[in-house]
Amino acid sequence: HAQKAVENARVSIEENISKHQPNVEKFLGEVEKNVSNAAQQLQKNINRDPFNRPPLTQEEIDSLDLIYVTPRIIASLFPVDNKFGAPKQRTTKGNDIDLMAAYMHQKHREKFLIWNLSEETYNYRYFNQRVIEFRFPGHPSPPLAMLFNICASIENWFAADPSNVAVVHCLTGQGRTAVVLSCLLAWIGEAAASPMECLAMIAVLKDREVGRLVVPGQLRYVEYFSNVLDGVRPREEPVMLKRVIMNSIPNFESNKMNGEMGCCPYIQMFKMGLLLFNIPYNSENEGKIVPSLKRDEERKENSEVKHLVVNWVYISDRSASFEVNRIVQGDLLLRARHCSNKEPKRENMFRANFHTGFVPSGVLRLKREDIDGIGDDERFSQDFFLDLIFEPVTPSSKDTNLESTDTKDEHNLKLDEKFWSDIESRKIAREERMAKHSTIEESKPNPKEMEVSSNQFSINADDDERSKKSKKRIQSTNLKEIEIQQSSISNAELLAQFEMLDKGEESATKIMEVTIEKNEDLNELEELEKELGLFEQSNEKTGSKSNEKEDLDDDIKGLE
Repeated sequence: HAQKAVENARVSIEENISKHQPNVEKFLGEVEKNVSNAAQQLQKNINRDPFNRPPLTQEEIDSLDLIYVTPRIIASLFPVDNKFGAPKQRTTKGNDIDLMAAYMHQKHREKFLIWNLSEETYNYRYFNQRVIEFRFPGHPSPPLAMLFNICASIENWFAADPSNVAVVHCLTGQGRTAVVLSCLLAWIGEAAASPMECLAMIAVLKDREVGRLVVPGQLRYVEYFSNVLDGVRPREEPVMLKRVIMNSIPNFESNKMNGEMGCCPYIQMFKMGLLLFNIPYNSENEGKIVPSLKRDEERKENSEVKHLVVNWVYISDRSASFEVNRIVQGDLLLRARHCSNKEPKRENMFRANFHTGFVPSGVLRLKREDIDGIGDDERFSQDFFLDLIFEPVTPSSKDTNLESTDTKDEHNLKLDEKFWSDIESRKIAREERMAKHSTIEESKPNPKEMEVSSNQFSINADDDERSKKSKKRIQSTNLKEIEIQQSSISNAELLAQFEMLDKGEESATKIMEVTIEKNEDLNELEELEKELGLFEQSNEKTGSKSNEKEDLDDDIKGLE
């Protein structure tokens, strides 16, 4: 019996082996294939090592979008890693991170530093961790104090070594990058021009109109920066925002109850990505209840805050008033939303950012062209505008309203006499450069008095040719910088004119990384992420001349 049992077992094993042989061979084949793929990927990763990569070919160099605004200032697109196994990124358009890293190491060795304004991270190992992050979630432009910090950090980096170069990028390489670079050029005196004139120059280099390069909110902050450089001191004390008045009602949809056209709006105020408050339109009409923006935990703790009641306002009403009565200070972002009858239930209407230090006494009027997100949207009339009504803060109002907003802000603009003394020195140096530049221009021959043959270029044509050359990307295998018109003053002279910040202050190698705590309102963060939808719709339907869709790629990372 034992021998028979052994024989039966042997036969059964042989049958099973024969039966499963194809599956075993298939499994072994898949293992071999996976091992082969892993080996190939490992070889690719070895080839991607930017520190030991062969010299880039001309084709690889030409594929990079790097604009040398000056020989030491580089505007770049976002470094994108689309390779297998790379972390997922919000954009697939940009400079290949392998090629960009290899270029920077081969061209500039360890003399480069990258300023990342995108709020999106990538593998900094490719750049030997030589990346500095500045985060300002939701805002189209860096807050004013941060804008000066960025310029000072780059200036310090330049002062550390004449060979040092700065690379600046956001998510699209457009709005945020252009704002910082235009302010930087005026700050360090690289161009004998104001920040607004520097912005126009960058628009030429980018081959875009200024209106398609930046949105109104970004342009406003370039003007703020220019005002400070001219010695205009912003208001330091907080102000009372009494109300926001929307003049000329947008035509978003009809109210199902009565069929009248208009919108169902409420406004929100943000500061460094944190929601300060929601204010609905004030009306005696029957309100519309929408889910609270508070978290479930807050609902349990405070049963009184469960819903936000909003009201319809109609085109026939002509205006809508939002009673705020809050103390505000510093860099703020105002956003208006519409509670729709359709999906999505909450639709973005527009946004506007501003700094309270520069708001006029009484009323800040923002016309249609001063507001982000409207563009050529036909739902807004041509005479649409916002009025923000401000009042000075009184002792009584401070006691009753100070807790309603978060005025604790490490990024408020605090300017001491040392700062203003430095501003005055820079202003004098800028005026001297402009006078010198004007003298040089006056000494040039008048084109009208010159006789130019038909086969020669005129002086203006030469200028156009130089402009065209300045737009080109990297051209040669020796990585020649783009030829641009330089200021008559050298970098060495600039460094001699401008004093470095005290050693006790931040240096270029230790710049504060601006971060904020996660917004407690999770629903609002999701909505900030989706804000791009408003501007996509505006541009697709109306062909807006603004570049708000691309700019918002930078702004609405929103703060996951």
